[in-house]
Amino acid sequence: MALKNSQIKQLKELAQEVLDDSDFGEQIAEYIEQSNIKINDETLSDEQNREQWEKAYNIVYDEISRLMQPEEKEICICAAVITEDGIIVQGHRHCDCIHTIRRMRKKPKSDSLSQGFITSKNRYVNRIQGYKLQVKAGIKSIDKKHPYLNGELYSEDLY
Repeated sequence: MALKNSQIKQLKELAQEVLDDSDFGEQIAEYIEQSNIKINDETLSDEQNREQWEKAYNIVYDEISRLMQPEEKEICICAAVITEDGIIVQGHRHCDCIHTIRRMRKKPKSDSLSQGFITSKNRYVNRIQGYKLQVKAGIKSIDKKHPYLNGELYSEDLY
């Protein structure tokens, strides 16, 4: 049984109160319908209808809670360099990583993408990707003299 307009309206109003987003109610109503939840179905007992409304309410509550969680911004947290054999070494500055690699009796990769950063989501990114993440997160360079030189991130921009 499809949701009645009055039921969709109730869900939209609930979403409107919490998120002030009229499309959200439609999305939730559609999701409830796809979940085979029947609200005010005349073939169900009062208890079964109550259970269906409770399921619908829980879906709305869970979705609203999810949407209200602040999005975790991915940022660069430290310098990293990749060795010729693919090992990623982390450090305060890229030169620290290179010193560690030499102590390991290995060599840093020689291409321009081998120096990058480890992010807050434990990903390796190159200098350009790192720059884009910092800008997207609204983080300004602390290097006042040469902030974000040539659209690339340097460890001097971080700390």
